[in-house]
Amino acid sequence: MVGEAVGSLIALAGPFVLLVNLWDAYGFLTSSTPQARHTIVYAAVALLMLASVAWTFVSAWRRQARVIAFVWHVLVGAVAIAAIALFIVPQVDWRSLNDPPPVEQNIDYDPCYSGGAPCG
Repeated sequence: MVGEAVGSLIALAGPFVLLVNLWDAYGFLTSSTPQARHTIVYAAVALLMLASVAWTFVSAWRRQARVIAFVWHVLVGAVAIAAIALFIVPQVDWRSLNDPPPVEQNIDYDPCYSGGAPCG
């Protein structure tokens, strides 16, 4: 029974952690863009939430719980899955972090053709 309680608490606390992570990733008070650490935190918390929901089902099954316990765990699982879907931080393209910035063309460049006046 303790395993179910701990698993439910983790699964129900996870949405708050994901919300804070999303808030930090997008900087609702300042302009910000998600970084690699935001994606890592999102993935770790999402996996922990899913594992805790699975643990609650296994614990309830092992102790031969009543139907009401399984209904509770389904509700907790639905909250966890909804939070995972709602508070997603997009995946960071790791390759783009190593690519040099694109070179902008000089808009003032005037090409010199042979025999033209500006070529001299």
